Amino acid sequence: MTPPDTATLLEDAADRIGTAMDKYQESQVMDDNLTQYLKCDVELNFAGPSHAVVNKWAADVLRALADRIEKDEFETGHHEVKDRVGKPVGSIYLDFSEGDEFL
Repeated sequence: MTPPDTATLLEDAADRIGTAMDKYQESQVMDDNLTQYLKCDVELNFAGPSHAVVNKWAADVLRALADRIEKDEFETGHHEVKDRVGKPVGSIYLDFSEGDEFL
């Protein structure tokens, strides 16, 4: 029995990698029949020298939260929210789910 040549080994390896990639991609496709849902509750508390200042602080935190949500940095559950200097200012709750019916 002669050992397989390099070309045959490479072809076999490429086939196995291709099969593995196909299976991975299939596992990542969402079911077209299910609707994706997100419930999001945010509670923030600020105290400051003026209405304009606390509005700016709140807007800064909300923009940062929006960026993190868009980057998919949260899992389902409660999370502490901090301002840009690391001071806790509230919490966010996210619930990712899927269902049969679009609201």
